[in-house]
Formats: sequence, C-alpha cells, structure tokens
Amino acid sequence: LAAASEPIAGEGASIPIAPPFARVRSPFRETWSLVNPFIALQVVLIGASLAFVPLFLAAGGDFTASQKTLLSRPGLIATIGSLFVQNALFVAVVAYLVRRYKTSLATIGLRAPTARQILLGVGLGMALMFLSTLVETSLMRLLSPQTVAHLREAGKDFDAGAMFGSLRSPWLRLAVLLGGAIAAPIGEEVFFRGLVYNALKARFGIGVGIVVSGLLFALIHIGPLALLIIFPMGMLLAYVYERTKSLWVTITMHALNNGVSFLLLWYAPHLSK
Repeated sequence: LAAASEPIAGEGASIPIAPPFARVRSPFRETWSLVNPFIALQVVLIGASLAFVPLFLAAGGDFTASQKTLLSRPGLIATIGSLFVQNALFVAVVAYLVRRYKTSLATIGLRAPTARQILLGVGLGMALMFLSTLVETSLMRLLSPQTVAHLREAGKDFDAGAMFGSLRSPWLRLAVLLGGAIAAPIGEEVFFRGLVYNALKARFGIGVGIVVSGLLFALIHIGPLALLIIFPMGMLLAYVYERTKSLWVTITMHALNNGVSFLLLWYAPHLSK
C-alpha cells in the first residue's frame, strides 16, 4: 500500500505516514473505475468470439454448410476451445489491471492456497451444490411445466449440460470437464469476484457488490433458466469471498459444483435430470 505524505505543522516538512490498514476497504478504491470491468469484459468476449473462427476452420468446419454450426463436430470443438480462451483472457485482463495499478493478484486473494482454504472450499462447495439444487427444485414447483419447457428451449443452444450430453467422443467430454471444472472456476472467480465485485464494493458497498456481481455472473451464462439458478449462486460466492478474502475458496467451491455436475451427466445422466 502506498504511503501518504502529510505536512507536520511548524516544521515545514513532510513525513511519509502509512494510512491505517483498517481504512483500506478495497485494493481498487482509489484507482479502479467501473469502466475497467466493462471494457475488460468486452475484450474477453470479443477475444473468445474471434478465437472461434480459426478453431472452427481448423477442425474442418464449413460456414456455408447447411448443418447447424454450433452443433456440428467442428462447432463443438471450436466452442470448447473458445471456453479455454475466454477464461485465459479473464485472468489476463485482471492481471494486466492489477499490474497497471501497482497492486497484485495476491492482493485480491490469489495467494498460494492453504490446506485450510481448500478444505473450506470443499465444504462450502457442497453447500453451493445444495443451493443450486434447492433453487432449481423450487423453480420447478413454482413455474408451470409449460413455462419451464419454454425457458429450457430458449436457452438450449447455450446450455453446457445439453452440449455435454450431445458429445459422443470421450476426449471431447474430457475437454469440457476440464474446461468447466478447472478453467471456468479460475477465470470466472478471478474476474467476477476479484475484479467486478471489488470495483462495485469500493463505490457502492458490500451489499450492492454482492447482488450486482452475482447478477452479472449469471448473465454471462446466457439462458433465462440459467440466470434464475446461477444468480443466487453468484451472490453466495461473492459473500464467501468477502468473508474469506480468498479466491481459492470460491474457486474450489465453483470447481466442485461444476465438476460433480459434469461427472453426473457423464456417468449417471438419469440423476442429473
């Protein structure tokens, strides 16, 4: 933390005085604008979209073919590749910004993880899975079957579970599992908790930071049903991050939730419905 210089009355000189730690509420309070997360998100989305085209063509895709691009094998390969690119960019843009503002990834909670943090993440990851199941079950009871069917239909082209179920190659399934259970938790936690939440918290407080960062986290997953289910999960992840100040706890929670979900789709699809 940078020291502040305050003049000493009667001496005509300035002595550097470090501000009390308790007064520093966020590493971004003085320097990070909300414009930064917005621009960074555009960079990530554009970069991932641009990566799709060469990956699709390299996999043998043909944009003039009549088959559905995203559901073809080249389309699926390119989509999976874009997932890795997207999450690599999530980390890269945050690393760039923390370097630019003379702080570090460690400052936002990405220090070397401890065994306690990992164990805490595993325990809370189970709670996250329970929350997601509870929210989904409640929605099924509150909404009519027709409404649920319409919501599923509206988001089917962007549903990771549906895409995973359509894959027949075990290698592609493994790639999705690695992307969803490792790459996505790291990239999304660094971006949405490490960057977006801290920037919102610095200006609007903890409550707004938790709610808005959770909402943005849900929106990035697209699909109306996913939005309703992931929104409370995003808020819980932000709350845990606020309490623990560790991204490794939320990364572990996120990874456990995603990993178990994909493994159920792979080995016990009847249990995941």
